[in-house]
Amino acid sequence: FEAYLANGRGPFLRTGDLGFLDQGELYVTGRLKDLMIIRGRNLYPHDIEQTVTESDPKTFRPDSGAVFSIDVADEERLVVVQEVTRPQRIDPDAVIETIRRAVAERHGVQVHAVALIRPGTLLRTSSGKIRRQPTKAAYLAGELDLVAHWSLEVSKAEEKAHQATPSPDTPSPPTPPGEGAARIEGWLVREISRRMNVPPERIDIEEPFIRFGLDSAEAMALIADLEAWIGKPLSPTLVWDYPTIRALSRHLAGEEATRPSLRTTVAAGEGNEPLAIVGIGCRFPGAPDVGAFWRLLTKGGDAICEVPPDRFDVERFYHEDPSVPGKMNTRWGGFVEGIDRFDPHFFGISP
Repeated sequence: FEAYLANGRGPFLRTGDLGFLDQGELYVTGRLKDLMIIRGRNLYPHDIEQTVTESDPKTFRPDSGAVFSIDVADEERLVVVQEVTRPQRIDPDAVIETIRRAVAERHGVQVHAVALIRPGTLLRTSSGKIRRQPTKAAYLAGELDLVAHWSLEVSKAEEKAHQATPSPDTPSPPTPPGEGAARIEGWLVREISRRMNVPPERIDIEEPFIRFGLDSAEAMALIADLEAWIGKPLSPTLVWDYPTIRALSRHLAGEEATRPSLRTTVAAGEGNEPLAIVGIGCRFPGAPDVGAFWRLLTKGGDAICEVPPDRFDVERFYHEDPSVPGKMNTRWGGFVEGIDRFDPHFFGISP
């Protein structure tokens, strides 16, 4: 009972909950200590837990998993602990792969470890709420009732050992220029298998890289190693320009010199065919609907304004000197009206 507001009101009990006020109603969205910050991004456990359970409704029941972060080499890494309904009838490797793909595609973050546990063994409070921190402690202590477990640490340890003990009798041959697509495909499959701890036979060269659980940092590291192997500079954006193993390999081998343009992937129409817009909607600063947006564009309007009073008190945060900590050196911005009426749940994101 020693917490005080900025205006001096108090004392209040600091509960550790996250929440927001909407039209006089308080909505609790989670626990402050459950918030994860991974590579500069705020991630909320319940968002990822929902993604996991929705990835395979036949295997996972709603609210039957816990997501938390652990420290690995001074970085927060994501761990998923999930109950499975019928442990004896699942393919653990396929289930874990489904979880990793779903989280990577929906949230753009790499899963560090997955623990599948038996039904009814997830730690909960007496009222049925998920106990994430005790579950984290049980995971680290090896006390979970495991069905299967996968972790990047295994593959990283193998990679480290492999690099630390090179065989002097079998030096790597120099990479000749103009590598064929098949050889590049083989290298990419082996590297992704080693980095992501995925059996090579499960890697489909037609699948997008993100499906293997690669986040942006891992993707850039992969391109850096590929650059060293091939022996020529490569753009770090290649995995986005050519998002599958086959597409990237064909490009590097010279079998497909340029990216397919949009024009080549859309069937050409004959003559000037009529175009029907069946639905359109938007909301921008200074333009709450489509009509206002077009008027703003045609008139060359300016939607930048001073910070509205209902957003925050600009006097508290403004300072003309940009080097002053905790301050900003502008009073202007683009602001969408009615932001308090935005429905985050419709878009599947946290408030």
